[in-house]
Amino acid sequence: MKSTLLSMAYAGILTLGSVLPSFGGEKHAIVAYDNRIGDFYGEYECEQIRDSLEDADFNVTFLPNATRSKLKTSIDDLARETNSDDTIVIHVSAHGSNGNIVLKDGDVHWKDFGTWTNSFGDARFLTTLNVCYAGDFAKIADKKNEYVLSPCSPYERAGSSGRSAARETLNYLLANDGFSAPDSTFFNYLKSAAQENSNNPALRGNQHLGTNNTVSTFTDFYDLQEGVSLEPTKTKQSSTEPKRKDEKNSSAVKRVSEISTDTSIEDIDSFQKFINDMRRISEGK
Repeated sequence: MKSTLLSMAYAGILTLGSVLPSFGGEKHAIVAYDNRIGDFYGEYECEQIRDSLEDADFNVTFLPNATRSKLKTSIDDLARETNSDDTIVIHVSAHGSNGNIVLKDGDVHWKDFGTWTNSFGDARFLTTLNVCYAGDFAKIADKKNEYVLSPCSPYERAGSSGRSAARETLNYLLANDGFSAPDSTFFNYLKSAAQENSNNPALRGNQHLGTNNTVSTFTDFYDLQEGVSLEPTKTKQSSTEPKRKDEKNSSAVKRVSEISTDTSIEDIDSFQKFINDMRRISEGK
């Protein structure tokens, strides 16, 4: 009798294992950047993301100086190779505008990106972005096995000092073996990573984390301290970022923020001009 029960239990385990995805399949990634974002958040950071994923046995397609056409082709090619128990990560670093990833040969709207990635089927799929004004991308995660982390709301720049929310999130998942977790707990790893990002003073922006038609918002460190929300009110909003408390009465602060987040030294004619601009802004001129 005892042996019969053990046999039945063993058979049940085998049956359950054949139904639930184990995510023991292959791991694939696409890491793409537009070099116009600057060397640090382009080449340097994306190379680090690529190397970290490769160390964790991901097969990485690396797209330096990415274009819209190259990104779509890479997604289409990967979709043809993907099985339901595979794990997929896509990371993009680029400028953003009004729900678009801005690339050299054309913008990628969040709805277009969602259409492209629908072809991944039941594979676990995570998108991380270092793109300004990209909060709407979280809306494309309409399945329980699909996840999108945007570093900011649709009305914010993606600001940071030395690291991005995307890179911190991927590092957290890799360090805690989160990619091996089933879907029932994988989202908890993502939430924990996003919460750590919220407590990190080096990161600025209200993260938007989407899955299964639900979007969660994680307020950044500074707004947590100030009790400020950057979410739009129900009144009509302009395309510009709503002013924070510390920016309402200081145009100089706003202009410093614009330079530090959108302009690299390489974009200035000379280093001296950059220094002169910073001095002028600090004096409120």
